[in-house]
Amino acid sequence: MASTPGTNEFFDINKFPKEQGVTYYALSMPLLNNVQSPEACYQADLDLITKIQVSNVGAQIVYTDSLYLYSEAPAMELKLKHQKLIEEHKQGWLNLIKQNIYIIPSAFTFMTWSQLILECPRFSNHLTKLRRIYKNDPIFQNYVQLDIVGVGREVNDCTIGYMLEEILLDYLVVKGQVRLHNDYTKDKEEWIL
Repeated sequence: MASTPGTNEFFDINKFPKEQGVTYYALSMPLLNNVQSPEACYQADLDLITKIQVSNVGAQIVYTDSLYLYSEAPAMELKLKHQKLIEEHKQGWLNLIKQNIYIIPSAFTFMTWSQLILECPRFSNHLTKLRRIYKNDPIFQNYVQLDIVGVGREVNDCTIGYMLEEILLDYLVVKGQVRLHNDYTKDKEEWIL
């Protein structure tokens, strides 16, 4: 009899499917200089290589810059800070990738959160519906607020908006409702992780 994973119980994937697929990384802007640094991301690449059975896996890297506009900080300040972070992070990661003959640089596609949204038909309509669900569902409200508090943030309109948009777009990506422009898989991916 198969067991069901419990709350906060995690399992590793031993091997990726043999079919063509894409690994999806949505990177958090405040973490780009520490736990999601180019070196940390490259180390994750090295760990994932052992799970690839056939050389047909692309990587879609998404920088969540515009999610941070759900903030009281001035937009221009965020723009300049995030643009510099993104450029340096991408170049640092690519420099590491290019040094390893077992990693295919063209398998990595980099984009911003707003570019990803543009690849989702009717994203704004979906977000409006999700906000309506949130407004009318106290159980959903509780879970969203628990997530916000769990990462040490204050529950307010900005953090709720951030969380709802992040939940929705990530969900739509893994459900194949967002086109991933991965140069390596070229729209032929059969799975997204």
